Amino acid sequence: MSRKTRITHEMIKAVDSKHRFGEDKHELKKEARRLSRETGEWHPVKGVFSYGENSTDATYKKQARTFINWVIEKYPKVRCFADTRAYVEEFLKDNIERGLSASTIHTRVYALACVFDCEAEDFAVELPKR
Repeated sequence: MSRKTRITHEMIKAVDSKHRFGEDKHELKKEARRLSRETGEWHPVKGVFSYGENSTDATYKKQARTFINWVIEKYPKVRCFADTRAYVEEFLKDNIERGLSASTIHTRVYALACVFDCEAEDFAVELPKR
């Protein structure tokens, strides 16, 4: 298995681990809001709730593949998907410098936040306004 194939496979497994197909996102959000009111802490609803050709699942995988291809091209010594996390901020800054639309950049940020199981704010990059 080539390095690119292995890293891509690890990324797909990371997205697939976030699947929550069949769960009612709206009910989960209601419960999260209730918990937030009770505890005073934010309780986000995380996961990928839709699948299909034009779904969140497909979009996140496509955006993560774009990131992986960028990392492999710039850093040929990277051997596993977990090691790519160190390059997210540089990738996003590169996207901003190249003049990609704010919408595209935001989509990539949220896809990568899902894949790396963090919040978009965890990436030390000031995002353009939509």
